[in-house]
Amino acid sequence: MHASRLLSFWARRLPDRLAVRFAEREYTWAGLDRATDELAAGLYEAGLRPGDVLGILMTNRVQFVEAMHAAFRVGATVELLNIRFTAAEMVHPVTDAGTRFVVTEAAFVSVLPAVPGLTVITTEPVEGCLLLDDWRQPGHAPPARSFDPEEVALLAYTSGTTGVPKGAMLSHRAIVASGSARAVADALTWRDRVLIIIPLAFTGGTSSYLRESLTTGAPAIVQGTFDPPRILELLEREQITVCSAVPVVWEGVLALPDLARADLSALRAGVGAGAPMPIEVIRAWQRLGVGMRQGYGQTEFAGGYATLLYEDEAAEHVGSVGRVLLGHEIRVVDSADRDVPVGEAGQVLLRGPSVMSGYWKRPEATAEALAGGWLHTGDIGRLDADGFLTLVDRAKDMLISGGLNVYPAEIETVLAGRPGLEECAVVGVPHARWGEVPMLVVPDVSRVDVAELAAHVGEVLADYRRPKWIVGTGAPLPRTLGGKILKRDIRASYPEVPPDAVPLTTTRGTES
Repeated sequence: MHASRLLSFWARRLPDRLAVRFAEREYTWAGLDRATDELAAGLYEAGLRPGDVLGILMTNRVQFVEAMHAAFRVGATVELLNIRFTAAEMVHPVTDAGTRFVVTEAAFVSVLPAVPGLTVITTEPVEGCLLLDDWRQPGHAPPARSFDPEEVALLAYTSGTTGVPKGAMLSHRAIVASGSARAVADALTWRDRVLIIIPLAFTGGTSSYLRESLTTGAPAIVQGTFDPPRILELLEREQITVCSAVPVVWEGVLALPDLARADLSALRAGVGAGAPMPIEVIRAWQRLGVGMRQGYGQTEFAGGYATLLYEDEAAEHVGSVGRVLLGHEIRVVDSADRDVPVGEAGQVLLRGPSVMSGYWKRPEATAEALAGGWLHTGDIGRLDADGFLTLVDRAKDMLISGGLNVYPAEIETVLAGRPGLEECAVVGVPHARWGEVPMLVVPDVSRVDVAELAAHVGEVLADYRRPKWIVGTGAPLPRTLGGKILKRDIRASYPEVPPDAVPLTTTRGTES
């Protein structure tokens, strides 16, 4: 199934029902389908063709959904561009993907690289850019074509444990398969109401919309910012039934004094995603009568859930992330891809229709990740006798800060070679609000101009990727016989921020 066919189906089946609502505008299914045709016709006239890459660099607003559906209808791939990237970070995904068009807001134009042949389309007038509204063609549609479910719908850049981000190719088939499996298991239908809190600029946000709204026909209410009072208001007023959010969101709403008076009886399928959900948070929501569960997934798994732990299973499986999604398979293996005994730790492997097609222009990385027809997640976990997965460690060095993936290798690549950082490592340390944040480890802090480094970090790294502290070991960093830095030893040495760590404060972004 192709996402554009789903949109057309709901436009015929439920033409006058709400499809999506943003703060400033809403669409019925028929209205969204018509707007998609009109914008797709304009983008086709502008030169967008099947197989092209159209980047979207935008906050949660209605034009995001319009541009995405229009690209799908033409046959283009949508590249999700990170709204928190600096200009330096934006160069690689745009150039590597060969992005031909970017639809963005005026505020983000300055971070786009000056790439020959790149057409920038903005939601507001900007000198030198095309205006999105000027390309709408009322009453028109792009040329008719067949819709192949194997077309790449989303290109989502993720670097795993390497220093160079790779574009995971998520087909329409994979996204719809993920949504269908979730819908069957959770009995999601067009009668549900979905709240989207995760930014659409991140794979988790867009895949949540495509999975829980477009696949099922349920209206999507899209919230633009993490504002607990506003989220509580929407949950109650809109009678939300389904919502995926990082644990810090659920914790924030739990802390509101007005929660005790709120009617959340409609909310039956809340999911903590992107980071481990504390069992006390799950239990607190369950005491309110809310079906709260934990999910585990990856960008390479259609950006969706690979496993889910349902509320009726949570008490007997504390710490687990549940069992594999319907219609998919899971294994835990050793270094030779042999299944390990029940209860033993090994790498988590996944197989099924939700798995990515591969990495963009990376045949060797694709072959490694999909060896034997199984997605090698790099995550370490254990399966019990009933098939419940417990994660032991994440993909080697990766850490999750506020629900967002942070890859130390990328940060190290950006900072390598600066004075005092000829030898450095980035590890995650606990943080009260964000779960964990990056910390920079060097042999000798006295060789580093901390103020200058902080200023540089503020220019080249998104706020959630900036190391919050720097600490010196007083000796060369530990290495293997092959010369690789032993990250596991460094992590073990710093289970928390040490007293002698020096803050890396900047004037940009949220540092607390």
